[in-house]
Amino acid sequence: MIVLLLMPVFGVYLAMVVQVYRIGAQDNARPADAIIVLGAAQWSGKPSPVLQARLDHALDLYHQGLAQHIITSGGTGNGDEYSEADVAAVYLQQHGVPTSAIAEEDAGRDTWQSMQDIKAIMQLYRWHSAILVSDPFHMWRADKMASDLGIVAYTSPTRTSPIGYDKWWELQYVAREPISFVAYLLGLKD
Repeated sequence: MIVLLLMPVFGVYLAMVVQVYRIGAQDNARPADAIIVLGAAQWSGKPSPVLQARLDHALDLYHQGLAQHIITSGGTGNGDEYSEADVAAVYLQQHGVPTSAIAEEDAGRDTWQSMQDIKAIMQLYRWHSAILVSDPFHMWRADKMASDLGIVAYTSPTRTSPIGYDKWWELQYVAREPISFVAYLLGLKD
């Protein structure tokens, strides 16, 4: 009896996993006002390999001329001296992006908080559209949040993140993402 009751729930969960993969497989990059690099860990002032993959992808998009501005995001973790956004901005500057082309959202502790702060930055500069850069598993939820905030967003996941190279690690993120998506829809954020 319990199995019969859980089957629809499991079916919906599997459909959501498919959606995570489907959206993560698409690169919809096109000209926009800015490129948003969603934060990931920094290690003592240096980008983690995951953050570096996102930044390198944003650099490619920037050098293709798809946007003239990059917004870095992510606050300071417990015990950290540097924010993810600050470390990302320095990395971009070291790779030829002028300081005037970079805006930082350095207070966000999760994707939702960062996206709300990014929306405020975009309103300040009168930007309306953005290319979202993150790992493939993150694209569906990030795109939904951007849409809910009125940001015209185009997803462009990195293909060089170490998460994608380790299938077990990737599966863990993908398996968790439907739960995070539902938590966001229920107002629990993430």
